[in-house]
Amino acid sequence: MTEPEVLSRILDLQSRTEYLETVDQPLPELTPVFQRFCALREYWSMARCNTTHILGDCGNNLSQNGTPRMTHDGLVPYVDLTGAAHLFHADAAVFDILGTEAFTDAASRGLTIGGWFWLDSLAAEAGLLSKWDWTTNNRAYQLIYHQPAGNFRFDTSNTGAATATTTTSTAYTLAISQWYFVVGRYDPSTSADIHVNGIWDYNLVGSPVSLFNSGAQVQVGAHDGGADELDGRVSSVFVCAAQLTDQVINHAFQATRGLYGV
Repeated sequence: MTEPEVLSRILDLQSRTEYLETVDQPLPELTPVFQRFCALREYWSMARCNTTHILGDCGNNLSQNGTPRMTHDGLVPYVDLTGAAHLFHADAAVFDILGTEAFTDAASRGLTIGGWFWLDSLAAEAGLLSKWDWTTNNRAYQLIYHQPAGNFRFDTSNTGAATATTTTSTAYTLAISQWYFVVGRYDPSTSADIHVNGIWDYNLVGSPVSLFNSGAQVQVGAHDGGADELDGRVSSVFVCAAQLTDQVINHAFQATRGLYGV
């Protein structure tokens, strides 16, 4: 066997060894961790669809406005939005989360919404996940990318006509082409908090006793009746009728961040 052939054999064996070491490692969790959330109203992995809808694990499927496109990056399924498209679900009782739900233990009552989001542009305000339409006084809750401040923001309303709490993320200088795990949490009469990639900002002032029963659509990638559409990507989006603990949200971030390259 010639020297080049020996070297080629060694490199081939090394490559095989590295591959075997990789497949022996457990893959990070994705869907399972979100399915364990308390009072989960819906989880959209952005991996499942039929001919017309993005399918939700709890049966609440998303319709399409414009031309969003399902695709993937390795094992990360996502919907690519171009700033001219969004996903939505008609107003439904399942998303009318007020923070007074009797079937949820009193200590856990509230709201938690979020998912993985990617920005292709920082130039314009964009809805991430919302049940919020200020034009018709139907505000309840929303996560947005806020311009000109250049940060993520979580808003709540108890009247529909005015904002009760506004909580902004302060730890990150946001960049395009990067995944962010963004979560908003409402704890009745206590706080309205936002989590971004492992870091919390807490707002302990003005949290209302309950949220407004809004007639707005649930929108992914937009708010205000379809305005401010996201130029970016959405993946693993969820809505819970409970205020999940720091530990639960931190675990979800740590358990899935590897898949998103964070």
